[in-house]
Amino acid sequence: MVEEMTSLCGDLAYSNVYMKKKVLEHFEGNVIITEMNGKQNVVTFKSSAHKFYTDFTAEQTETTVSVRKWQSLKLQVNW
Repeated sequence: MVEEMTSLCGDLAYSNVYMKKKVLEHFEGNVIITEMNGKQNVVTFKSSAHKFYTDFTAEQTETTVSVRKWQSLKLQVNW
């Protein structure tokens, strides 16, 4: 957002720090601002972040269970 403002307004654009502060104030703490995949100041709603985290951990658990099943099967076959 700040990059776009800078291209339109030049030196009159707000800074990253000011915009971050205003976004947090406007959404009253319902957003998270982080770095993601090398991009700075990625804004995510907490409700969305919770869903992403839940989906990710569920996927990781599924993967772990699948790996354990295969390891167990492998052990049984080797006996």
